[in-house]
Amino acid sequence: MERFQSRPIITPQLAYLMNNVLSDETARWPSLGHPNPLEIGLPVAAKIGRTSDGESNWTIGYTPQRVIGVWLGLPASGPSAG
Repeated sequence: MERFQSRPIITPQLAYLMNNVLSDETARWPSLGHPNPLEIGLPVAAKIGRTSDGESNWTIGYTPQRVIGVWLGLPASGPSAG
């Protein structure tokens, strides 16, 4: 079995700051409203995005126990689709 060497890719300080920004409930209020589905009584961090053409939306989020990613959009059209 091949072993891979583990190494940090960001500092603990940067990880703390990123987590703090992504879990700021009040920063989400302008886009998601208040209350919103991410206010579940637990620490929740999330990043929400949209493709440049506006046809797809995505969210990735996490709590201390769970990670989830969601994509909503239309399937690609054209010769390579289907």
